[in-house]
Amino acid sequence: MAGAVLMGPVVDSPRKTVTRQALALTRDALFRESLTSNALVFSDYFRAGPRWYLTELPVMMDYPMEEKVAAVSQSVLVLRGARDPIARRPWCEHLAAVARQGTMAEIPGQGHVLQHTAPGASAEAISGWVRALDGFGVTA
Repeated sequence: MAGAVLMGPVVDSPRKTVTRQALALTRDALFRESLTSNALVFSDYFRAGPRWYLTELPVMMDYPMEEKVAAVSQSVLVLRGARDPIARRPWCEHLAAVARQGTMAEIPGQGHVLQHTAPGASAEAISGWVRALDGFGVTA
């Protein structure tokens, strides 16, 4: 059996509007992320272009995350940065609760792009989760 890790899951149900998501992204970029993580994220948006972004945005906003997570039969780790205004704690706790075998973990002091700003701590959180579930046949 394999497990799944959701890092900073986006578009929580109570805030499913483009405006709310844009404000959260702006807060994260201005107050939580490093210059290098902002450069990485925004250069990706730039390279993908507005056509891609405008095509993917409605899909992202309409994605039934809770329904999809509830249908996953494997163990699920929901991982977030403790200072992430996009993947807020209540949303991540909710996703972990709707998963059949869900766990939520936070990386202290981090924003949304924790895999870039705290790769070691993110890897350790995932490795620790896998070790804790090792008796249940979970593999990374």
